Amino acid sequence: MPTQQMLDRGDNEKELKENLDLLEELCEVAAIREANYKKRIEQYYNVRVVPYVFKQGDYVLRCNEASRVQSTGKLGPRWEGSYVIKSIAGKGAYELQTIGGLPVARTWNDMHLRKCYL
Repeated sequence: MPTQQMLDRGDNEKELKENLDLLEELCEVAAIREANYKKRIEQYYNVRVVPYVFKQGDYVLRCNEASRVQSTGKLGPRWEGSYVIKSIAGKGAYELQTIGGLPVARTWNDMHLRKCYL
């Protein structure tokens, strides 16, 4: 009976090396699955995102939380303005001016703007 439970030292080392090789393989498989999962999540998100594209001369409203002009509280207005897109400053950034023609101090990201129909 003791002979069945006794292991050869060389066989033990061989089994440990095989297990380490399998462990590396399992880690690689897990990394590939994770990358595929992240790619699918990104595709799912990107299909549902509606890009905001404004042209020069479009009328927009500005998010009151982003500008912090007035403390709105819970029941206050969320959007302020009407502003006109003066120029496109870059990727998703716009320079605004009031309807009267006065320039607004800084550039605004498209996520803080909403199309206004006058």
